[in-house]
Amino acid sequence: MRVFKVFIVTLQAEIRNSMSELRNKILITASSLMDKYGISSVTMDDIAKECHISKRTLYEKIPDKRTLVWNCILHNREKTQSEAKVLAKESTSILDALLQIYRHMRKNLTEASSLFFKDMNRLYPELGKQCREMHRQQAQSLGKFLQKGIQEGMFSSNIDLSLAAEVFIAQSSIIMKEMGASNDIDTVGKMIDTAFIIFLRGVATQKGIEIIDDFFKKIIYRNNNLTSTKMKINLKQCLIAAIIATGAMSINAQTSNASNNDTLNLTLDECLKIALNENPTIKVADMEIERVDYSKKETIGQLFPEINFGGQYSRTIEKQTMAMMGQTFKVGSDNSYSLGFNASMPIVAVQLWQSLKLSNNQIKQNIEKARESRLSLINQVQNAYYGLLFAQDALSVLVENRETAKLNAEVYKKKFKNGSASEYDVLRAEVQVKNIEPSILDMENTIRQAKLQLKLLMGMDMALNIKVAGNLSEHQDDMYKNVLDTNISLENNSTLRSLDLQTDYLKKALNVQKAAWYPTLALTANYNWTSITNGPIFRNINWNPYSTVGVALSIPIFQGGRRYNKQKQAEIAYREMTWQRENAENSLKLQAQAQFDSMQKSVSQIETNKAGVEQAAKANQIMEKSFRIGAASYLDLRDSENALMSARLAYYQSIYNYLVAQSNLSYVLGNTNIDQYKTTTNN
Repeated sequence: MRVFKVFIVTLQAEIRNSMSELRNKILITASSLMDKYGISSVTMDDIAKECHISKRTLYEKIPDKRTLVWNCILHNREKTQSEAKVLAKESTSILDALLQIYRHMRKNLTEASSLFFKDMNRLYPELGKQCREMHRQQAQSLGKFLQKGIQEGMFSSNIDLSLAAEVFIAQSSIIMKEMGASNDIDTVGKMIDTAFIIFLRGVATQKGIEIIDDFFKKIIYRNNNLTSTKMKINLKQCLIAAIIATGAMSINAQTSNASNNDTLNLTLDECLKIALNENPTIKVADMEIERVDYSKKETIGQLFPEINFGGQYSRTIEKQTMAMMGQTFKVGSDNSYSLGFNASMPIVAVQLWQSLKLSNNQIKQNIEKARESRLSLINQVQNAYYGLLFAQDALSVLVENRETAKLNAEVYKKKFKNGSASEYDVLRAEVQVKNIEPSILDMENTIRQAKLQLKLLMGMDMALNIKVAGNLSEHQDDMYKNVLDTNISLENNSTLRSLDLQTDYLKKALNVQKAAWYPTLALTANYNWTSITNGPIFRNINWNPYSTVGVALSIPIFQGGRRYNKQKQAEIAYREMTWQRENAENSLKLQAQAQFDSMQKSVSQIETNKAGVEQAAKANQIMEKSFRIGAASYLDLRDSENALMSARLAYYQSIYNYLVAQSNLSYVLGNTNIDQYKTTTNN
């Protein structure tokens, strides 16, 4: 009997070990697949097949995918902690242990995929909060670990190490969150490297700093195929790390009014103001204006005197031999010295004068390009905003239709219990509810994508939650007046204005080529010192000054036809631009008319669809009353509900079409008032 009990206990232990091994195998396999392909792309079937187990066995171990993701995170954390303990035991000091552990964790990061973090933040945001709680615990453990390094002389005792650890963990969390919105793992890894270097060097003593620098010089940068002869901390990476460290405070300040839901409410004007001040495209356009302005100043600088200082020394190796009256003798000196100033200034330079006009035109072109960039951005932001409003209104219609279908299903369930309805009626009502779910899911996904697009245009953090104010119906009141007041003149069109400036530029460029035939006259001046000596260098030097003033005249006569051919090229380019401008104007007229026609069509559709909504709502009310007294079937009721839903969606669609056409027309005409969206900033 005792032997049997021992057998049972042994068997149970083996079963537990086998179950534990199977669970670990599942978690290891799932982690590998989700790191490689992302959470959303890996199904429970994929994991079961990869583990060579049935789907039922998998669900016995892991009840759902969310639990699987969280267990994978915990499993990887336990694995990392056990590996860290081994590394700590093998290290010679606290600082050495910290560096070895970081190197190991950094290697694992480069092998991971950003898809995992991206999908986790999108699908399971509550897991992100749990991860942040783990990070706080890690900060406390790290602070206690650093305290031991003070006795070894590696870390300063004048710094709150626990607080410094919390700051570093917070920085790392923000960077990892940024990784969810980026596919560039290498850049994210370098950002973490920089944050870690700044953190360690900030709390270390001079002795510790030397060890840290040597570690990153010999190991981290060598493993990344960078130079191992001299460690350099990239200034740009340091700035990025500093920005990320302060980015959380900036976001918290912006969203403090959003309270617990952490959402930023935005109107269309606010979105446009943010975009015009934060979008990188606008900043690049403004910098291009500044660059061309410096180019103009460079050209103007050629009109001023050019002054240079120079010197020359020559040593005679073999003196010249002269023969005179049957005798030969050496002439010349051993050493020759010369130094001094020389200056020149153009007096007549027609080609240079014409070039100045080119610089002025280039500045105007870049100013117009910057204006076009702003008009394009306003158009994109408006369309994205209207698209988000339409998706939200459409979602509300679909949700309302689903709730009505649910209510009908509940009614049939009660009727079925009372015996006044069949099971088929119940199933049919429940199927109607299920049929709406895919459309709602698609619309929710459309809203997420629209918000991401809007945040991208505004240059905002992808992780920041935003909500747009209002709905499409609010924009209906001014539609008729806007259509009547619309003037489709292309006077302010940015494309035509740019082509006009380019035409003027080519005309001036032609004048520059013609100016190449004119002579040039320049004023020259020199003031030099010379000395000629014999013997060793730098001996018996006697400086003799001399100076000259004069003019230099250059008259072009023949250059192999280069000037003529350049002039002909400029003439052809000028004529080509004239034709391009005419073709562009015709095309833009067609676009403007098409958008204006779309606005007029949408206005008519809005009135028709609005009347359709009212009729569909009235028909639905009649059908509901008929259904209650048994004069109409459930299919008749659902038909009226679906007709109301379709009418409301068509109504919102027509308003959206009008707003998009209006925005596109404003962009084509170029008559948007950009100044109203400018914000004043204090530097």
